[in-house]
Amino acid sequence: MSRSKWSDIRGKDSEHSPEFSRAYEEELQAYQIGEKLRVLRQGRGISQAQLASQCGIAQPNISRLEAGTAGTPKLETLQKIAEALGLQISVLITSPTDETETLIELNRTVA
Repeated sequence: MSRSKWSDIRGKDSEHSPEFSRAYEEELQAYQIGEKLRVLRQGRGISQAQLASQCGIAQPNISRLEAGTAGTPKLETLQKIAEALGLQISVLITSPTDETETLIELNRTVA
C-alpha cells in the first residue's frame, strides 16, 4: 500500500475527502505507535543508541519511528524492538461492526 504525502493532499479542496481521512489516520497511527515506543524505551532507562544496538536497527530509524515520521512500522521491526526491551507483541483484531475480538500473541523464543 503506498502512502500519500501531506503535500499532495493539502492542496485538495475538501479536508473531509476519503483520501484525506485515510492519510490522516495513517499518520495518527504512526505517531501513536512511535509515542508508545518512546515511552517504553525511556521507561527502561535506555537511549535510542542503546536500543538501536540491541535490536539491530540504526539509531536514526529509531528516532524516526518514535517521531512518527517513518510511517507505520512493520511487524518484524516491532518484534525486534519488543525483544530488545524485554517485551512481547500482541495483536488485537477487532470487527468494526460488532464487538468480536481475537487476541494473537506472537511469542518468540530468544536464544
